[in-house]
Amino acid sequence: MYPRLYIAKQLLKDDGVIFVSIDDNEVAQLRILMDEIFGEENFIALAPRKTGAGSAATRSKSELRKLNDYVFIYKKSEFTFKPKLIGVKKFPLKDSFGKYLLAQFQASGSDATRSARPNMFYPIYELEDGTLTTIKKGKIKKIILPNKVNGEDGRWLWNADKFEKDNKRFIHYDNGKIQRKIYFDSSKDNNIYQVEKAWFEQYRNADGTKRFNYLFKPFKALFSNPKPIELIIHLINLINDNNEKNMYILDFFAGSGTTGDAVMQLNAEDNGNRKYILVQLPEEIDKKKNKTAYDFVKNELKIENPTIFDITKERLIRAGEKIQEENKDRPASSKKVKCEGYNGNGEHCPACKGKYTIKIEATKKKDLSNVDFGFKIFETIPNYEGVWENYLFKAEEFDPQLKLFDETELSDEDLKTLLITWKTYDGIPLTKNLKEIDLDGYTGYYFDTKLYLVNKGFTTKSLKRLLEEIDKKKDFNPASIIAFGYNFESKSLREIADNVKSYANKKQIDIDFIARY
Repeated sequence: MYPRLYIAKQLLKDDGVIFVSIDDNEVAQLRILMDEIFGEENFIALAPRKTGAGSAATRSKSELRKLNDYVFIYKKSEFTFKPKLIGVKKFPLKDSFGKYLLAQFQASGSDATRSARPNMFYPIYELEDGTLTTIKKGKIKKIILPNKVNGEDGRWLWNADKFEKDNKRFIHYDNGKIQRKIYFDSSKDNNIYQVEKAWFEQYRNADGTKRFNYLFKPFKALFSNPKPIELIIHLINLINDNNEKNMYILDFFAGSGTTGDAVMQLNAEDNGNRKYILVQLPEEIDKKKNKTAYDFVKNELKIENPTIFDITKERLIRAGEKIQEENKDRPASSKKVKCEGYNGNGEHCPACKGKYTIKIEATKKKDLSNVDFGFKIFETIPNYEGVWENYLFKAEEFDPQLKLFDETELSDEDLKTLLITWKTYDGIPLTKNLKEIDLDGYTGYYFDTKLYLVNKGFTTKSLKRLLEEIDKKKDFNPASIIAFGYNFESKSLREIADNVKSYANKKQIDIDFIARY
């Protein structure tokens, strides 16, 4: 865990947050690691998550049934984590001072008794004219005392002096019940919102299994205890980020692909552009331990050596298709319409079922054309696999004629792998595609200010076309031309380098020529 967590911190943005799910076997050790890597001061919460139902029979009398695991939440050191505020309170009432809601006036909690705060126990008098006072005067219509609390006298939230001063503006009295008025104030978030609890009881393993089986039906038991997508969505939604619809979510242990499924689901809901990066080792599926999964990958997916990754990939494909199918008839927006209770035939309206409530009418269909449900697969391979296995890493003495490997055996796939490695090294995101450039029958690959020449067959005509394209095309401005030296003769490399440097292109671009091996 240590290396992955250390790398995770390096990859996190300054406003990044990390969530780590763990069971109670390793929770203590993980806390030590997290504190060391992220710092104790960046600990946010250790949130229990209810994983199973509350009651079940067990054969063992010596163990307690475990119903939860845990989610560690840490922030990065430079960022003050502010969880997204939830549960916006409504302010349905209004007077000359503004919108307000009603809250209780009697105290509650452990110190809600007269003995705890004696100065907040007193009688309130309702006078004949309907006004309230703590002073015994005039014709008293009613005496109001706090209700009992566990057999003791209760108390109010204010003392008598404050009540006398503020009751005309901040107290609502109706039919013997005293309540406080809380006015809307956008500068006081605690008057308007609540903060999410660090206790996740509604995201259970059974829901994750149900979703997984739904995607893979009629096949079942292909993966044990996948996380529910609702948990991942909830964790993502906890982050209060102005750029939340464009955030990147990285999962080091992809498993069945729940995180990718959740991100696509979120994007479908709000037309977001979130991107996921999933990491999964090609761990072989043990036929003896999970024959169902092994047979599914081998027989249904036609893969000779079944791995966990094959299930991850298949889930992402199925989830993307299913989300699009489920959303094709969903409304993009809606409006509230007062329901009349009955339709034209004298029957109850199905929207309100005779309760005369508000019904919702769709105004237009949901458009998912801008939501990306695709993904790319990248694989890390040792540089000695395949054609590279004959690469000579050591030589007893320098020989300028020494060939490190046989470049004639390089396939198109090998060159594609090389291109991906180079563009990553040069800072080009994996999500960005290189554009093919036709240089008189020779294909180059371009992105931003970098042009890659990796194929064989580059000629003087190709060079001439390259210089012409630099002059003519507005969106073609290579500041670096990078060639795979093994696929060029030395005189061709010199010709390219000399011409690129000496040619006075109309855009006045200073071009570097680099030969890589």
